[in-house]
Amino acid sequence: MSYLFYCTNKTTDECLEKGLFGNSKQHWDKVKKIKIGDPVFLYNLSTGCLIGPFRASSRPKIHLDPYAFLKKGNFPAQVEVTWTLIGEIKAAHKILPFLSRQLKCRLTPTETVKVLQALHEVMGRKVYSWL
Repeated sequence: MSYLFYCTNKTTDECLEKGLFGNSKQHWDKVKKIKIGDPVFLYNLSTGCLIGPFRASSRPKIHLDPYAFLKKGNFPAQVEVTWTLIGEIKAAHKILPFLSRQLKCRLTPTETVKVLQALHEVMGRKVYSWL
């Protein structure tokens, strides 16, 4: 399984600087299933850009960093991420229409493959380690 986290222009920098993604408490039941090494993607709701792939580098926890996102929203369901090479898909909802639907936390295997294929095309590189 892979997971999708959301950000806005207000939270993108903090997510990337801290290597920490957060979600609302209502999504905790899905976030808590993340395992170390799972693929994770970040979708910017302000710009429509999808960034990834990232890898979960910690077990998820409520308020892993209690000071994260304090002035930008309430996102206590958190997981740390790492990356070696990431790409960005601009206007991702046009290529990946499932992003336009209801906000979701967990991607299906088919959706995961579509995201990885789109990133592969944008990055011009093979992303073998994610398949």
